[in-house]
Amino acid sequence: MQALYNMGARKFSIISIPPLGCIPSQRLRRLNETGTQGCYDHLNELSLRSYPLLAAMMQELAQELPGMSYSLGDAFTMVSFVYANPQTKDWRFTELEEACCGGGPFGAAYPCNETAPVCVRREEYLFWDANHPTEAASAIAAQTLFAGNRTFVSPINVKELALL
Repeated sequence: MQALYNMGARKFSIISIPPLGCIPSQRLRRLNETGTQGCYDHLNELSLRSYPLLAAMMQELAQELPGMSYSLGDAFTMVSFVYANPQTKDWRFTELEEACCGGGPFGAAYPCNETAPVCVRREEYLFWDANHPTEAASAIAAQTLFAGNRTFVSPINVKELALL
């Protein structure tokens, strides 16, 4: 970031690490390693602990670098909110664990390629493949980062950052 600042960048939009332990590939990892289903908790703990460190680093940089402004999205909290509220007036996820494209357990054992099965209702899946969100999930994230409240993005959202 310092290198970008030195080249003239003054506004930064940063997104923290989401709960990576809940992506299909890591659910499969847990199943393979422990024989149990669920999120790979150790990876989620690391993801969760990274946000306060990133927030402190951004705050420190903003104090050190004149004119620097930033928006920090809390991806862990955003995704956790979707898990807790899979169906709202704005979205209707019915599948939070399986990938839309891929094969085997969680759609993560075989890659998403031209021969892989693809779900019928992509907008109802949180994950496109073993590691990536669907277009529907990405659209929610983009809207939240752009105009979200301080629960999900701080110290300002991207819309406010753009207006500076």
